Amino acid sequence: MPASLLPTSIPASVPVFYLPEHLDDASSTLRLHRYVVIAISNYSTQDRTRARQQIRCAIITLIQQCYQIDIRDIEISASSGRAPRLFFSDHEAALSISHEAGLSLAAICLNSSVGIDLLHTKSLAKESFEWQDIARIYLDPDRHKMIRSLTPEQQLLSFAQEWTMLEARYKCAGKALSEWSETVAAGRHTKLQAMPTYKLDLPENYCGSITFSAQSNAFTNKV
Repeated sequence: MPASLLPTSIPASVPVFYLPEHLDDASSTLRLHRYVVIAISNYSTQDRTRARQQIRCAIITLIQQCYQIDIRDIEISASSGRAPRLFFSDHEAALSISHEAGLSLAAICLNSSVGIDLLHTKSLAKESFEWQDIARIYLDPDRHKMIRSLTPEQQLLSFAQEWTMLEARYKCAGKALSEWSETVAAGRHTKLQAMPTYKLDLPENYCGSITFSAQSNAFTNKV
């Protein structure tokens, strides 16, 4: 993919625009940079289906305002085992969605596949949650070792960031999450690690990452 078609001006911590409050800013960002991350509060519902409906409505509202098109010309296509896609007018965009307690996120990208993942870190801080076992099974051994070298206070947050990076990369690649192995490391893992991945600018108690499929000098300050 030519560099000119890639998302540009990606900061070390990617901003997240909350709708409906920051609809205008989100619209401007999508037009200018050809990607955007939006968020909505889902505190009012514990229903996952309802949360999905809410973030889809936010996506449609954004596209409608950004491109001044009829709502009937906007479609979100999703099927089991495949990443959702966004269609509007004559355009097709990559779409990735993630939900956690209190917050839903969506990433839209016009020129590249995209993956996004979100964790509510406060919900992880439970005595029953054994992040070490999950890290050992799914993360690269070097990343696992790095986390273990940190102080106990730092370990959980570091694991959360590593986990959202891993999930975002798999989502971007359209692959199901796999346990780490030498075989995976020699093939799929190497390709996933090469994907540009960035932290999301999120409120306290949340951690998230976004991944793009394309590589270019336009991507700086990667995680």
